[in-house]
Amino acid sequence: MTQQRHESPELGAAAARMMRALVQRASEGDTEALEQLAALEQLAPWATTVAGHRLHSWGYSFTELANVLGVSRQAAVKRYSPTPIDSEPLGEHGWPWVSYWADRALSSTAVMGGLVSRLAGRRG
Repeated sequence: MTQQRHESPELGAAAARMMRALVQRASEGDTEALEQLAALEQLAPWATTVAGHRLHSWGYSFTELANVLGVSRQAAVKRYSPTPIDSEPLGEHGWPWVSYWADRALSSTAVMGGLVSRLAGRRG
């Protein structure tokens, strides 16, 4: 059941550019940039888990997930077997916040802008 949105590589590239920009800002003395990188570091494993669970629930096999991630099928089963997903990393609005983007097929620029705004809002 291989399916791909053609914008995904662009979105990944945009995320990488934004992270490099945060690294550059931190290297110039911006402590808020370091704080944002730390927030992204905490969010990334959770986001990968949510994506894997969602892909599996949409019919992707553990073998397909394992191939994408470069891990064994057993590792994919262990990571993505049905378990409750904690929405806490995204705050009080949880999963609906991410679902909002997906349902509206927003551009990568809009998604990354929303992510950075959301993370910045959690600083306080």
